[in-house]
Amino acid sequence: MKLKDSIYCFLMTLVHLAYTLVFPSIINGERFIGNSSRWLEPSYIHAFFISRIKFGEFARRPVTTWLIQGLEYIGFPLEYAFITVLYIGLLIALLLLFKLSETLTQQRKFAYLSVFIFTTTFWVIHAVFAEIYAYDEPWQYVFVFAALLFLAKKAWFKFSVFLLLSMMVRESSVLLLPGIFFFFMLQKPLFSKTNVIRTLKVGWAVPAYALFLWLVILGKNLGEKSSSYMEDMRFKHLYYSFSDIDIGIDTLTSFLMAFIVPFTLLVLYKSKFKLETERAWIWATILNISINTAITFALTMGRETRIFAQPVLMLSPFLGMFLWKWIESLKSTKPTHNLNLDSWIKTVSIWLFFGSLCFAFSLYAYEVYWPTDTKFFNGFQHHVYLTLAFCTAALLLNFTLKNRIVDARISATGFLLIALVFVGNQKGYRAYDLYKPVADFVSHQNAQTDRKSYLIVGTKTPNIAENYFSAKDIDALAGNFNFQLPLKQFFYRDEAFVGKDIIYVEQEPAINFPFRYILSQYGRLENTVVNDWPSVILHTAEAPELEENAFVLVQKEKGFQLKTKSENPEPFAVNEEYSPAFKTKLSELNLDTLYSIAAKVDFKTSMSSEAAIVVNISSADTSVWQHEFLTIFLIEPNNWNTAYKAISLNNITDPNAEISFYVWNKGLDQTEVKNLEIVFNSKFLPPKKKD
Repeated sequence: MKLKDSIYCFLMTLVHLAYTLVFPSIINGERFIGNSSRWLEPSYIHAFFISRIKFGEFARRPVTTWLIQGLEYIGFPLEYAFITVLYIGLLIALLLLFKLSETLTQQRKFAYLSVFIFTTTFWVIHAVFAEIYAYDEPWQYVFVFAALLFLAKKAWFKFSVFLLLSMMVRESSVLLLPGIFFFFMLQKPLFSKTNVIRTLKVGWAVPAYALFLWLVILGKNLGEKSSSYMEDMRFKHLYYSFSDIDIGIDTLTSFLMAFIVPFTLLVLYKSKFKLETERAWIWATILNISINTAITFALTMGRETRIFAQPVLMLSPFLGMFLWKWIESLKSTKPTHNLNLDSWIKTVSIWLFFGSLCFAFSLYAYEVYWPTDTKFFNGFQHHVYLTLAFCTAALLLNFTLKNRIVDARISATGFLLIALVFVGNQKGYRAYDLYKPVADFVSHQNAQTDRKSYLIVGTKTPNIAENYFSAKDIDALAGNFNFQLPLKQFFYRDEAFVGKDIIYVEQEPAINFPFRYILSQYGRLENTVVNDWPSVILHTAEAPELEENAFVLVQKEKGFQLKTKSENPEPFAVNEEYSPAFKTKLSELNLDTLYSIAAKVDFKTSMSSEAAIVVNISSADTSVWQHEFLTIFLIEPNNWNTAYKAISLNNITDPNAEISFYVWNKGLDQTEVKNLEIVFNSKFLPPKKKD
């Protein structure tokens, strides 16, 4: 492999990283480039990384985690360790794919194209995006491509070693074995010494992986987590993948995007050439797709395109050859007649047909299909549209040239220009009836005041809401604020609503996090109704309201006091397991009924901290102990952040009910706090609904 080949793979890795930084991804806090002064978002990366350690279905795949923790051990910050491990893995995978493609096709030019196609494929270019979640995959690809290199050389034991390593990274690599077994390992006669030896040389990797998995589960004490996930979740994924129309569309689009490019290229190539040398690879891919697709639909979330696409790894080395030879065939195809009127009528007819298809594709990509877990227009939609348009254009171009209608360059230029017309055809049609009253309210509010409004919508379909408001040039954040990451998006947007009022429309109530209480800390709240949804206007230029039953710790030595004004609290370190606590009885608060508690604290701590804000209520008939980790609200690792905790209660009337509030620093992590505040019966928290 020459130096310029390695440089090319390195540049393609940089292209991938640049794309990931430009569009809202996991590593930049799901913000477009330019929306923040920071390119990386440590708190977002940390939350994602912790989920891979915390949940049993991910924790049993420890290789990527070990690599990241290894870099952390030698001093790398988590965010840089995360990116370094993933992108070194991608670079090595591209180098191995280049070598594999060159070995199988005997042409370096094919290898260049194969690497480009692989890198820009939907499930690879979006690897570090919500919904794709390719955490282990870069290193899985490394070992899979290494294994396939030895498969091409029929070095069976070396192949099995790298196959085992790929399974240790991600167990789904085992699903590549059926196609390899039937189309590479078996020879006639079926029952022969050769087949037995090959089976033993390769087959040992499966029980070896089973032993590795058992040791990991035992060593990490994942038995209960793994079994509960299998019982509670694994067999419900098929239902989830089609539980409503949006998720069903997402699932089917995910399936389509896994295969449309490789199979379009295969069809184009097959129409021109015989498939002799690569026949075994193609049939192995098709068999593996059949098995993998059934398992993916039944046992995984179908929206994760990378899982559907895994069998395509065996076809990836040939895709550059398929494309190159098809393009070469176009150059040699000439129309059988001059460009007469009849030829132009046929050409224009095909262009008009393609234009109508592109319009339909744009409606699908920008209005119908919106990934269910994302918060933003994030590049997925552009990729879906362009993939559908270009693959269709290639098939139509093949048709026009096969029928000798017009010159290849004229047809291709027409198709390209037509496809580009509909890129970004975002009009918000789908949500017009639903959100038009909200847009009208925002416009009316802006007309009434010199301060422009920033719109926040609590919804289960944030993608649809943001598409609509973006099309109407309204600054908006949409999200289901019952979850951590949408909540963090609000904190990230401080700069976006500086000098603006906030209109919060609560289409989906935030129950898990006290979003209204959080908003109340930024200014005066005014209740209103928008499109029959309870809403508030946050006047950020006015001071927050003081609530009646609010207590605050201004100085550690003086303890909690009734809050009567905005204070300038003194910070202090929590060097012991517990901070100074607020403790009282309901009777001492002069309240007959307690129906809610809201608490907050300003803090500084590390990403790995387990410090938490705790609220505890104890009475003869009630026992409540709830906590929230400070790191959920950690946005600025080296600056002050604010954590919140709120509880809506079934009315408590026992005067002897004991209430306490404190910061619990179980691990004695380096934590600094100030401004501990607790509010009883906050006007910004609704009473708990009766069961």
